[in-house]
Amino acid sequence: MARTVTLSDMRTRVRQRADMVNSTFVTDAEVNQFINDAIAELYDLLMQKFGDDYFTVSGPETSFVTNQLDYALPDDFLKEVGVDLKIDSQNWVTLKPFMFNERNRFNNILSRGVLAYNTTYYKLVGNNLQFTQIPGNNTKFRLWYIPYQPVLVSDSDTFDGFNGWEKYPEIVAAITCLQKEESDTVGLERELNRIIKRVEDSSQNRQAGMGYRVTDVRNITNDEVGIFNR
Repeated sequence: MARTVTLSDMRTRVRQRADMVNSTFVTDAEVNQFINDAIAELYDLLMQKFGDDYFTVSGPETSFVTNQLDYALPDDFLKEVGVDLKIDSQNWVTLKPFMFNERNRFNNILSRGVLAYNTTYYKLVGNNLQFTQIPGNNTKFRLWYIPYQPVLVSDSDTFDGFNGWEKYPEIVAAITCLQKEESDTVGLERELNRIIKRVEDSSQNRQAGMGYRVTDVRNITNDEVGIFNR
């Protein structure tokens, strides 16, 4: 079960930390903005170090359209994690991105069907996901990506602190409140350093039962399809 906290509760804690419970010097709207800015900071921290663990989502299965190589990215798209090609009713293979200087390399390749994975590559171009070819009739792809962090607007909106990590945005927001007041922030900055270390130490491997291992990205697609051809 997620450890969630409402925007209203976070705002109350921020005011308590900044000793501004009954103060109107900083408005609720400002505190909300400070909280959302700090949540974005925490999101970036986790995403840069451990993004695949905490934020990756799978988009819907999308059918290729005849003569269409470009497909719009999701509205909440932030970063691409991977793209899969569905080669039959149950099995998927991992596609590889192409480099910009390879953009014309596959123009004259005519391979189609199940083995078109060999010549189907993708690249992010603007707000689109672009493929080198349509791999065959009735084929589909699936995008794995990291979405933007939603903005908390209503008091009942919730934030998932995972394991008490909501303290990070609360402390940062409290520091911002005190900075506006030109008050001392040393104590909160020390506490912030402790929570940053805690987040970094405890979030490194969400899959605690077995450590990560190196993968051979050069042969990953061939290995996957080889399983189905044995």
